Amino acid sequence: MKQEKLNKILQFHKVWLRDNTKGERADLSFVDLTNADLTDADLTNADLTHANLRDADLTDADLTNADLTHANLRGANLRYADLINANLTNASLINADLSYADLRNADLSYANLRNADLTHANLRGADLTYANLRNADLTYADLRYADLINADLSYANLRNADLTYADLMNANLTNAKLGIEPEEGLLKKHNIWMFNYLKSWELIHKGVWTMYELNFSPDREEKENKILDKIDFWEKERLINFVKITISNELINMNDRELEEMRLW
Repeated sequence: MKQEKLNKILQFHKVWLRDNTKGERADLSFVDLTNADLTDADLTNADLTHANLRDADLTDADLTNADLTHANLRGANLRYADLINANLTNASLINADLSYADLRNADLSYANLRNADLTHANLRGADLTYANLRNADLTYADLRYADLINADLSYANLRNADLTYADLMNANLTNAKLGIEPEEGLLKKHNIWMFNYLKSWELIHKGVWTMYELNFSPDREEKENKILDKIDFWEKERLINFVKITISNELINMNDRELEEMRLW
């Protein structure tokens, strides 16, 4: 179908969505839409059964309640598409990009999603019974309450996916990647945070024991100044602000055993 004719159908459909006594519902069933540009298209409630949408661009398209049964969406770009309650039964989505797509409560039973990109996709409550998800990328996908009974998830990447209350009865998880794995940026931030955390505790314990010794020293002020002079500026600031002011008050409530354990830590 030529783009000009397609645009006209979309215009009539938009009018029909506002007032179903005017315009006309988009009937694109069995239509060849290979490589079609449907970016941002409003196809809510449209009939796309058996449509050939191979390599079509449906980025940000609204396909809420659309009927896509047996549709060919192989290699299609559905990034950020809205597919809430859409019917994708027996649809072919091989190598399709569905990253960040909203597929809440969509019917994907018996759909072929082999090698599909579903990263960050919202599949909450979706029906994926008998779906082929072999080698699909589902990292960070929301699969809460999804029905994955008898689904093929072999070699699929499910790292960081939320499978809370998902039904995986008889699902094939052979060689599937599961578990939580922090992103590189998050891991770097975590390592920096952990370093600072451990460093802080090292200083805290050092400071607590120092304050304990000073509390029982006859020449406390002189020793305190000598000790603090040996500590570099960064540690000095932390000890003064975080230990001397805050923690020294807690020493009164510590017994000798607790203080000894603190020193040996």
